[in-house]
Amino acid sequence: MRFTATIVALFLTLSATANAEIKEQGAYVGASLGAVSYNQNGDDLGDIETDGKEAAYGLYGGYKFMRHFALEGRYTNLGDHKLKSGDTEVGSSDFSVISLNLIGLLPLGDSDWELMAQAGLGFGSYSFEVNNAGRVTGDEPTGTIGAGVRWTPAPKITLQFSADTYRFSAKENDESIKNKFAVAQFAAQYNF
Repeated sequence: MRFTATIVALFLTLSATANAEIKEQGAYVGASLGAVSYNQNGDDLGDIETDGKEAAYGLYGGYKFMRHFALEGRYTNLGDHKLKSGDTEVGSSDFSVISLNLIGLLPLGDSDWELMAQAGLGFGSYSFEVNNAGRVTGDEPTGTIGAGVRWTPAPKITLQFSADTYRFSAKENDESIKNKFAVAQFAAQYNF
């Protein structure tokens, strides 16, 4: 929580003095870093729990077609998580997502600020390893939604703070393990 509050405070402080024109269209690339909270449930989990929180990072690129819409491809690493039974670590799990996202943008007047929302589909790759029981890996369809705020302090630079949710089910022996990830992240973007 402190990390998120620090990023938001920095973001708002830096924005107080700048005013740049936001590009109407064009390509862009960016990188993100943030914190992920992970929840898992399924019939076969027994008393195994996850540590719940890790760092997330990602790379993305897209094209802004007009003032209000962009299409974006993303790779997001959702972290490596420890599996625990009580206080004992019994394994690990890791997750990543490749997705195609539609981005909606709402400019805030004539300022250099925009509200953004995204929805996307892709594939989530997962790996579970439980001590003495082997490794389970797979790829499953993944859905993602999110919202945030963007600030363009210079025509070539956009900074973004967003909250995204990823959901997918992992399959093991005809059992479904539902995975939900909530990601709060800061991103820096270069506009071509």
